[in-house]
Amino acid sequence: MADLSARSVIASTLLGTVPPRLPGRLLVAFAGEFGIQAGTTRTALSRMVDRGELRHLEGGRYELDGELLARHLRQEAGLHPVVHPWDGTWELHVVPPGARSSTDRAALRRAAGHLGLWERRDGVWMRPANLAPDRLPNARAIVAAQTEAYVASPTASSSPPPRFGISSRIRSCPLNSNRRDGRPDISARRTAATSATTRPACARSSAATRCPMRRFLGSRGTALR
Repeated sequence: MADLSARSVIASTLLGTVPPRLPGRLLVAFAGEFGIQAGTTRTALSRMVDRGELRHLEGGRYELDGELLARHLRQEAGLHPVVHPWDGTWELHVVPPGARSSTDRAALRRAAGHLGLWERRDGVWMRPANLAPDRLPNARAIVAAQTEAYVASPTASSSPPPRFGISSRIRSCPLNSNRRDGRPDISARRTAATSATTRPACARSSAATRCPMRRFLGSRGTALR
């Protein structure tokens, strides 16, 4: 196995610490357990501060910053998500028409994944609105910069009215909202969708084309697959 660098030991130690800050002397001592000299560790600490990966606090403490701090927040959000009871509301993020670079598309895909969003179709990301709306601010900023946000309500006649109502076909696919990470239970939805013996009114009536959610998600229907 390749030897760990001082930076790797420092980053890994702080990523596994809550809150992600420790005295420099402890970081030096811990790196010493991996055979890294104290001078090498102190140099790595200074360079990480210069690169914006750490902040040097009073009392000789160091704290994660920049992308490493964002990574720590994503890690904690995945391990200890704040899950709210699901009221049937969905959050939708739609990419508007227009050219985007491959870098922007990749950044959006990563950020959407961190937020637990599911790509229903190209450019349409959604998930049950049962997680904290202010979670992972860096990822949300990327999604907000490249998409338009909507809210899908379980009723089309609530007050104030939602942007559009969610169809009965989607409501017929249950969500196991008790998962610890707050993500949709895809297997449960697929089972519910395939076991249905009748098509919902929204799908079989001549008014299907007027169903906003059905028209929005596409002609293949709104069953979650």
